[in-house]
Amino acid sequence: MSYNFLKIFLTSTILLYFYMGFYFSSHTSEGEAYPFFSWFVFTRVPPQFITGYALKIVEYEGKKLDSPVFFQDSHGIYFKKILTMTEYDYTIRVLGENIERGETEKVEQYRKTIEESFLSQPVVYEIVRIEFDTLKYWKTGQFTEGERIATLTAKEKDL
Repeated sequence: MSYNFLKIFLTSTILLYFYMGFYFSSHTSEGEAYPFFSWFVFTRVPPQFITGYALKIVEYEGKKLDSPVFFQDSHGIYFKKILTMTEYDYTIRVLGENIERGETEKVEQYRKTIEESFLSQPVVYEIVRIEFDTLKYWKTGQFTEGERIATLTAKEKDL
């Protein structure tokens, strides 16, 4: 390869890459396409305040709890199975959204998923709306509890 060919090839490649980056940033809904990203450092930043849903355990094995416990804090106390937030957070959020929309079939579907996958004993639980500042929640795990939108009972599983 000659030096001139290499120089033209590299210059063309760089110009084409920049052109494709600008093209995708202005002609796609996402604003970027792999590997031609837009030149913004953070293209998707979550809003500062978010409304979500949480599962709160009120009664366990037929005994009402003195202080109800949020599901994410109940591992090791009531449930032996150790879970990461990603395993249950989506399901609880979608259950809460469907309860508020009144979509009975989907509520039963996600309720069944939660009860079969995460709740190991007969338990009475509430789905509550929560609000939180994303940065404060990320650093401290604290959120503001809103209103209860449903109280549900999981029966003991048949073996």
